[in-house]
Amino acid sequence: MEDLETIAFEIIMHAGESKNYSLEAMQESRRGNFEHAEELLKKAGEEMAQAHHVQTDLLAREARGENVTISAIFVHAQDHLSMATFAKDMAREYVEGFKVFFKEQEGEK
Repeated sequence: MEDLETIAFEIIMHAGESKNYSLEAMQESRRGNFEHAEELLKKAGEEMAQAHHVQTDLLAREARGENVTISAIFVHAQDHLSMATFAKDMAREYVEGFKVFFKEQEGEK
């Protein structure tokens, strides 16, 4: 069984990767590279799923009656997960917005 610190760092790692992919997707959409942006959003979702899986395993441990002591590092991990979730949601909106923008630009030509 993993200790809480290892679990926290797993969440931070996957959440960080998800956030990075989300930011890259926004950059690619700004360039009009929507296929690549979609691939990056998919990767962001996969990393987010990994982070949530780690988190869910910990919640299940607590639900089974195991003592789970919350630490500052775990709170930090939850913050990373929260921000990564927000970044992924915003990236989806950003990509969709640039799709509309580029389509409108093509229509003006």
